[in-house]
This record gives sequence, C-alpha cells and structure tokens, in this order.
Amino acid sequence: MESHTARVNHAEFSPSGDLIVTAAGKLGAAGAARIYLTSDVEPLLSLTTQGAVSFASFCLTGRYIALAAEDQGGEAGEFQVWEVAKVKSRYFEWIRQHAGPVVHASFSPDERYLISASHDSTAVLWDLKGDRKHTLWHGSHVNSAAFSPDGRHVITACRDTSARIWSVATGSLATPTVNHTGTVSTGVFSPDGRCALTAGGYSAQYWDLSSSDAENSRLPNEGFPHVVRTDGWVNETPKGMHGRFVISARRYPDSLVQVWDIIANEAVGEAVPLPFNISFGAVSPDGKYAVIGNDASDNILIWKLDGKPAPKNLSIHGHKARCAALSSTGYLAVALEKQVALEEQPAGEGK
Repeated sequence: MESHTARVNHAEFSPSGDLIVTAAGKLGAAGAARIYLTSDVEPLLSLTTQGAVSFASFCLTGRYIALAAEDQGGEAGEFQVWEVAKVKSRYFEWIRQHAGPVVHASFSPDERYLISASHDSTAVLWDLKGDRKHTLWHGSHVNSAAFSPDGRHVITACRDTSARIWSVATGSLATPTVNHTGTVSTGVFSPDGRCALTAGGYSAQYWDLSSSDAENSRLPNEGFPHVVRTDGWVNETPKGMHGRFVISARRYPDSLVQVWDIIANEAVGEAVPLPFNISFGAVSPDGKYAVIGNDASDNILIWKLDGKPAPKNLSIHGHKARCAALSSTGYLAVALEKQVALEEQPAGEGK
C-alpha cells in the first residue's frame, strides 16, 4: 500500500473486510488518515491533519469511521466522523473540545452516540451532530472507552490504575470503581453485558456486573500472567465475536503464548512457543487465527488456533511493526513505521 509520510499508529478492517482505515502521525507533528480497499494499493481517501491521528475505528455496520487526534502542537484534542458511503466528504468537521490529545473513539451499537477518550483526563459522550452530552471526569489520562452491547453504559480505562462504568443516560458512575496495580489500557463488555474485562500491564480483571459489589473474579489464564490484548466485546456479530478472546503469555519457565476463551472459560488450541517479547496481538473475527508482534522489531507470528499448519514467523521487510489486524476475509494488515503491509492467507491456508 502507498506509504504514509509519518508513522502508522493504527490500522483496522471494516466489518465486511473489504476496507482498511489507517491512522498516522507522531505526537506534536502533522498526521494523516486514509481509507483503502484491500484490493488496491492506492487510498480511496487521504486526509492530511495538523496533528497526529492516534486511532481510527469503524462502527458495527461499517457505515461510519471515527478518527481520534491531537491538534497542531499537541495541546488539545479533536475527533471526526466519516460516513463511508460519502467517503469524499466528512460527516462533520473536526470537533476541538478536548484539552489534550484524543487517543480513542468508539460508536454506540445503535450509532446514535460516540465516546472519545483523551489525555485531558476526560471521556466525552457526543451525539453524531457533534453536540456534547456528558463529560466523564477521571484522575489521569483516559486510554480507552467502549459501549456496552445495549448502549446503556460505557466502560473507561485510565492511567490512574482504575476502570469505571458509567451510565449513558445520566453521565454518573453505574458501579464502584475497579482498581488495578498499574495503568489500565483497555476495558470491554461481554456480549450479554453482564460482565466486563479490564486489562493493563501484567494483569486483567474479569468482573460480574450483576453483583452490587462488582466482585472481581480470576481469569482462566492460570500461569500466563501477561495479558497482551483484549479485543472489543460488542455483541455476537462477526465484528464483536473476537472480543471473547484474550492473548496472554509467559516467559518462564518455557516461553509460551496462549489464547483464552473468556466466555467458555478455557484455552483455545495449544500454547505455542513465544519467540519474542509481545507488544500487541489480535484474534481474527471468526476465532480461527491469532497474531502477535513486537514494536521494537519487524517480528510477526501468526497461527491457526487448531494448530494446523504450524505457526508462521513473518519478517516485515525490516520495518518496525506497531499493530496488526486480521480481517473476516483472510487478510493480515500490519501497521509499520510509515506504511501498512497487507498479506493474504497469512497462515498458509485458504480463507
């Protein structure tokens, strides 16, 4: 695919698997966002921005894309929504109402609202006209925010070691705060909305929302303490199916990586040898493939969860990899320093 002029921070497939959106730029410098067809190296749309674009995400139907960014100089944050069917025109202009970079944005399941997460210690709930509904205050940088399957709640993950669940209707806390021992990087809901999973650093907490005490329960990943990635639980559509999986790893005594099914409370396939330290990972929407990578090198490992064929170690042309995504149509996309590498049938079998 055509190269960016700045590092690529995020790449995501559309739910149908035929489009890729990329977010690029370094904090404090200009950035860009692009939409590609998986069948074409030239972008359908390329937007140059004054500040870095940190994140880009499709809604469940693939109709809209949200972009999260900083403004020029990194002193404030902004976001934008694109309507994919009108890809040459923006749905509305940049909304500059955060006092710090916006690092994450996601849509409600009914596509009525968007939640933005910012380094200004807030997450803000908006309607798709760009009007502010609620400001959710935190003690430090907010790293991510996601809606529950019914759209009634939002979960936020914060650098102050806490995760919080909020009411969309009132903007107030809906449950007691859950604390980790370090920065919380992500939080997601189960498909039925009864449980939530929060993760950060070397720990994860899986908690029952039906309990008034929000009692924490242990993940099934006994012996694999390093939780690498939790993909967004949304619902049981193909886009949300992969949210039931967690990738975790251990270095001692035998350097293995394992995928876990949180809903079934069991390991998925066999643990595979861990050839490098993990920075990111993902599971395909159909639950058949997993990929991990290291952002200090060009190493990517991809494997089928049924163990056939054997894991494949890819070297991405000497470029450092920043994140990876797997599509519902059999493609692997890897965000590199200034481009996205796309490979078909990455584990050596048909789609």
